[in-house]
This record gives sequence, structure tokens and C-alpha cells, in this order.
Amino acid sequence: MIHGYVIRKELESDVFVGNALIDVYSNCADLRLSRSVFDTMKERDVVSWTALVSAYMDGGHMDEAKEIFRSMQLNGVKPDLISWNAVVSGFARNGEIGLALLSLEEMQERGLKPRVNSWNGIISGCVQNGYFKDALDAFSNMLCFPEDPNFVTIASILPACADLKDLNLGRAVHGYAIKCELYKNIHVEGSLIDMYSKCGWTDYAEQVFVKAENQNTAMWNEMIAAYVNKGKMKKAVELLRLMENDGLRPDVITYNTLLAGNARNGEKKEAYDLLSEMVRMGFKPDIVSFNVLISGFQQSGLSYEALKLFRTMQSNDRFLNQALILSTRPNSITVYWCSCSLC
Repeated sequence: MIHGYVIRKELESDVFVGNALIDVYSNCADLRLSRSVFDTMKERDVVSWTALVSAYMDGGHMDEAKEIFRSMQLNGVKPDLISWNAVVSGFARNGEIGLALLSLEEMQERGLKPRVNSWNGIISGCVQNGYFKDALDAFSNMLCFPEDPNFVTIASILPACADLKDLNLGRAVHGYAIKCELYKNIHVEGSLIDMYSKCGWTDYAEQVFVKAENQNTAMWNEMIAAYVNKGKMKKAVELLRLMENDGLRPDVITYNTLLAGNARNGEKKEAYDLLSEMVRMGFKPDIVSFNVLISGFQQSGLSYEALKLFRTMQSNDRFLNQALILSTRPNSITVYWCSCSLC
């Protein structure tokens, strides 16, 4: 509709309008239209080229993104810091950490100093792809560069400490955040709760949670997950009620976390009661809801219950249609846990 208006008003030649359209279509994952707008632009600036590079990187088309970046320079447009960051973070997000680091070196050779967003792109990309040690190496190199971390850096590096269960490093990052006054941030606090929980220090996670000035749904979910992972289901449910009393609405993640805990503990009735409550609250259980129930039942020795739920998912069962109002179909994870129940 907006694009049609632009064409009718003959605004498509405006570089700012063209750049905005490339970005809009990129955010809608429509590379064809992003490229079409770019190709019809009479004038292109560094923002136009960078937007197209980002669009292809977001779509996982790294070879095409590299070619566009090369064409940009052949056309006499010099990449700026934002352009290089798009390349660095794009490679990192797609798991090509080596290429991301090479691009970081190349931008320095071209006279551009990497800034905090450059390093953040590599760190977050490493963590998203499970390269936790590489993330820690990048963080260390960032400090030695030197470049001062910001809230995003701290919130991005803490999950690496959590998944490696490196409590000492996690505490060191926490201490650094306090020293640099980077800890009073909702994303940092959420990452701290997750880190202490995964490292087995639930009490410390609770302290961070209690001291947090602003508690959003994601932070409550982190704390609920901390209790669930410790097997403290009563406290987890109490926290759900406190959350509601505080005026915050739980989400599907909240319920799926609790469902997983109930199922793993063999608490069939509690799990199904929670599933019904979830529907009453207006939430539609998704495939994750069923997978955590089936895998949890199987792990807790309730293999028959896991198989029964699997069969229900594939039938026109009255419970499924009226209580869950669901059209979810099993996926490979569902099938795997059901096959385990047959062993």
C-alpha cells in the first residue's frame, strides 16, 4: 500500500524513500522486493547499499551479501562503520565467526576502528550459534583493544558464562558491570538471573531479581525457570501468582516452563490443570507445550501418559478440540520422545 502510494506520487526516485522501502521489505523477509526497489533507484548512497547487504545477511545469503558489498566499493561508494558492522554481525549471526573476525581486521586495515557495536555483533553471534568460548575470546579482545562494553555487551556475554557453567567468570562479569554501572538494566539483570540459575546459585539469582527496579515478563520467566530447574515447583507457581498480582501478564513461555517442570516431576494432574488455565487465559498452547509434556512424562516414567497425549494430538479428541482449541501437529522432537516411550 505504501509502496503503491510512493509510485503514484512519483517519489520512488527519492533516495531516502527508497532506503526506507528496502528496509521495510527486508524486515518482512521479502528479499525480492528489497532488491527490486534497490535496482530501480536512480540514486543510491551508502545507506542504500548497507540496507541491501543487511537484507541478504538477515536472509542467510552470505555469498550474495559479500558480492553486494564488493559491488558497492566497485561503484565508488566507500563503506562506513555501519556498513562494516552489517557485514561483521551478519557473518557472526550466520555462524561464520572466522569470516566475521577477518572482516573486523579488514575494516581496521581500511582505516576504520571497530566500535562497541562491532564487537557486540561478534559476541552475540557467537552466543546465538553456541560458540561460547569464541564469545569469551571476543569479549577479552574487546577489553584489550581497548573498547568499553555497554549494556548490550554484558547482556550478551553472560549467557556464554551460563552455558559453560563458568560461575567464576560470570561473577567477574557481574562485578565488572557493577564497577562500570552497567548492571541496572533489565536485559543485564535478566541475563544475571539466568547465569546464576544455570550455575546452581538460585539464591543469588533471587537476590538479583528482588533488587531489580523494573521487572518485565521475561525477567519473571527467568526466575520461574530458576525454581523449575531446581525442582522447586511450589515456589515457581507462587511466583506465577505474584507476577499476576503485580499486574504482569504471563505469556506462553511462562506456562511452557511450568508445564515442563510438572511433567518432569511426574505431576500429571498439575500439568493438565495448568494447561487448562493456559487456555482460559487466552493462550494457545504450541508444539513446545506438547513436547515438554511428552518428554517430561517420558522422563518421569509416565510413558503411557506420553503416548496417550501423542495419540490425542493426532485425533479429533473432544479434549483437544474444546479444551485446547488447538491445531498443533507433532514434529520430529515429539516423535523422538514418543519413540523413547516405546522402549
